[in-house]
Amino acid sequence: MPSTNPYRDLPAVDRLADGLAASGLPRALRVDCARSALDLARAEISRGREADAEGIAADLARGLRRSAGVQVINVSDGVPRGRLSCSPTSSQKVR
Repeated sequence: MPSTNPYRDLPAVDRLADGLAASGLPRALRVDCARSALDLARAEISRGREADAEGIAADLARGLRRSAGVQVINVSDGVPRGRLSCSPTSSQKVR
């Protein structure tokens, strides 16, 4: 039975991560997806909206799987500072 507190209805990190096993991502990345999904779900709930943590986690995992094959070249001075310091290699299409 769902509780009256929507935050209590959110799944545990381990349950979300285990549900992403079919994604083929390593467990550490699945846990990261689960934690991020829960953060986003909590933000939705705080705005008075319904949140689907499982759906959010699945979307994040799909995004990671899609980007896993993209190679990047570090064009900075050797100290990574975020996404702007990397660019796709010439053999990769930018989407």
